[in-house]
Amino acid sequence: MSQRRSPFLRRLAMVLLLGIPVVAGLSWWARSRLATTEDMVRARAAYDREDWEQSEEWSRHRLKAAHDDDEALRYLARSLIRTGRDDAGAAIYKRLGVPAMQAEDLCVLGRSLLRSGKRNAAREVLEGSLALDPDHDEARFELTRVYLNLDRQEDARRSAVELARRPGWESRAEAILGTILLEQNDPDAAANTWLRALSRPRPTVHAEGTPTPIVPATELARALLRAGRPGEAIGPLREAMAGAPRPEVAWLLSRADLQRKDFGAFRDDLKQTASFRDEHPILPEPSPYVGTAACSPCHADRVRTQWASRHAQTFTRSRDLGKVPVPDRPVHDPADASVIHTFHRDDQGRIHQETQAGGKVFQAVVQYAFGSGDRGMTLVGREPNGQARELRLSDYPEMISKGAEVHHVPQWDRTSGHPTVPPKADEYLGQPLGADDVRRCLLCHVTDPYSVAEQRGPCAADRAIGCERCHGPGHNHVLAVEGKLQAIDPAIARPSMATGPEIVQLCSGCHNPRGRDVLRDDPLAARFQGATLTWSRCYSESDGALNCLTCHDPHRNASTSKEYYEARCLECHSRSQPPSEVARNRPGRRSLREVPTRTVCPVNPSNGCLGCHMPAVQGIVPHSTFTDHFIRVHKDESGS
Repeated sequence: MSQRRSPFLRRLAMVLLLGIPVVAGLSWWARSRLATTEDMVRARAAYDREDWEQSEEWSRHRLKAAHDDDEALRYLARSLIRTGRDDAGAAIYKRLGVPAMQAEDLCVLGRSLLRSGKRNAAREVLEGSLALDPDHDEARFELTRVYLNLDRQEDARRSAVELARRPGWESRAEAILGTILLEQNDPDAAANTWLRALSRPRPTVHAEGTPTPIVPATELARALLRAGRPGEAIGPLREAMAGAPRPEVAWLLSRADLQRKDFGAFRDDLKQTASFRDEHPILPEPSPYVGTAACSPCHADRVRTQWASRHAQTFTRSRDLGKVPVPDRPVHDPADASVIHTFHRDDQGRIHQETQAGGKVFQAVVQYAFGSGDRGMTLVGREPNGQARELRLSDYPEMISKGAEVHHVPQWDRTSGHPTVPPKADEYLGQPLGADDVRRCLLCHVTDPYSVAEQRGPCAADRAIGCERCHGPGHNHVLAVEGKLQAIDPAIARPSMATGPEIVQLCSGCHNPRGRDVLRDDPLAARFQGATLTWSRCYSESDGALNCLTCHDPHRNASTSKEYYEARCLECHSRSQPPSEVARNRPGRRSLREVPTRTVCPVNPSNGCLGCHMPAVQGIVPHSTFTDHFIRVHKDESGS
């Protein structure tokens, strides 16, 4: 019996002995599985309490055991970007791939892209985050800021209104809404929105870049002063001055004194501003607008000259459209003769356009006309459903002189920027415009687009671009004149006191495209003089002496005399024009006569400068010519 059992006992002993490592292995696997699970529990908890370093540490601990754990990789990438290590985090996301990314990942990646200046990429990623999770409030906050940064005010406003409904985010949403309202020249509503934001409890939800305080005292004071509410501005400013004196705050206080007509306090506070105003000559005054008509009593000649210039004629309101010529017979489309455009005026003088295309009829009533009329004029209309459109046909007139008279001969052609063949039939009527598109058009054609669009405020009466477009709101200046204070501080922006780069910056607000850079190989570059001038050695080596005002007076039309411009070139590039010592009003502000004489042209030292170095460029806009402000030696077709 004992012999029969012994083989069984031996086999059982072997199984037990062999089972020990198996059981031990299973026990180790269970413990390691539990430990790595706990790693991610700790990583998630640390991330939720915004302890990014701990979340990173536990994520790395998990990845030592499982190199391809998607969750650990996500938390590691998030923590890296949250602590400013964008490149490392982006590399992990690239390894993960988009399908493995969640709304939080797209949110932090979007912020990383925004920090690196990739605004459009950030917008796309943040919109993707909200597509995955519409309730991701931080992604909405960041996207709202991106929209504002991209000058998409309507998108920013809608997004901020939605964010304001989210508990804990109200004050930040209202801070953005206030900024939008201020940019839309509604300082009263902006100030009220900011005051409401400041009355709320301080936000506790994390959002990188949230200002502290949420609305700076100086920005709130500017809004209140622009709204003509100086009494409310004084409190925040006095509080801001409680520490070390700040010239900007003292300057704002002097403006509050001025608006209250406390001229003694104005003088006292002005002493603490140091040279703030002189150092910021083109900074607009925190002041209500007064309209060009208020400038006439003291500056009658200048206003009369400016009102006769193209700057004051680049926009025609609906009430003045009666003087705008329109075709008196049907016009065939430049790209498709089967498409017919017809114009007519109704009994109220309004212009109607009707376009027959693709077997359908599209209609619009003209609202505005952009352009001075002697170079070109583009119409903007609205369809019956309210959709705004930049109409497809523009007038590029031929100006024919007959004796002392100049006759305007209309030439209707495709509007610049429109496709030769529109992708849809309705676009033969014109390109659709959103609210932001209309605002951007108005911005460079009138003093204040919101006054024109809503027909409110004194600027609504200006003829296109008025005085305050470049000199800023004028109410403070009127008060300074009233108090006989203009000798010590005229309280108005003064471009004549600005440096060359500041002047170019001011003019570039309209003479550059909005929202994008101009590249040197861009065929449209010659149209954007604010950018192309700065590429020139004449500009970069003049130490601020060469700028837009060197050759152009913004109060009158540009000269058409080649001799006039060549004389400006020869102020530097001539043997007979040695530099003279001229006192500088501030660093960087120079006269051309201060610049040492530059190279004299070896080809033609006395004339012909423009043909070689600033030639006329055609074809950028139909029937139009632009002078290339990138001053350089232009090679001919042979390369010489």
